[in-house]
Amino acid sequence: MGWKTSFLFFMDPNDSRLERTEFGCYSETQFANDLLSFNNGQPLSDEQTVLVRTFL
Repeated sequence: MGWKTSFLFFMDPNDSRLERTEFGCYSETQFANDLLSFNNGQPLSDEQTVLVRTFL
């Protein structure tokens, strides 16, 4: 299972923001910023930080 599949597993497949989210080649900063857009103003969780650091 690739990181894209793993990442999508944790998301709501009906979230309209997925349509405008790029799942191409990301820098660590871009990936973190995209995850932050799903956090309603909250910082990255420990799990999200691991995703950013591990899957890029």
